[in-house]
Amino acid sequence: MLHCPSSNCSIEASFGPILTYINQNYNKITQSKISPSRHLLIHTKLTIIEIGNECCFNSSMYFCKIFKQTIFMTPSEFRKKAKEDLPY
Repeated sequence: MLHCPSSNCSIEASFGPILTYINQNYNKITQSKISPSRHLLIHTKLTIIEIGNECCFNSSMYFCKIFKQTIFMTPSEFRKKAKEDLPY
């Protein structure tokens, strides 16, 4: 068994800035993928799968999961609401 002489607090202090940096960049990357997906959902008839692929998501399930975590609704719900809100 590996023994670590450092306490959890000192480990967190050591890695805290790195984890913050990683999290900030993850959020920036996510936003850079979600923003164009919103545009595509509103202005194209591409499928959810096609939009996920176009926006560099590895799978449509992952795209839907991240979209919902970010926008608080599924891509389908977002598209439907956007169409309802558009003036004719």
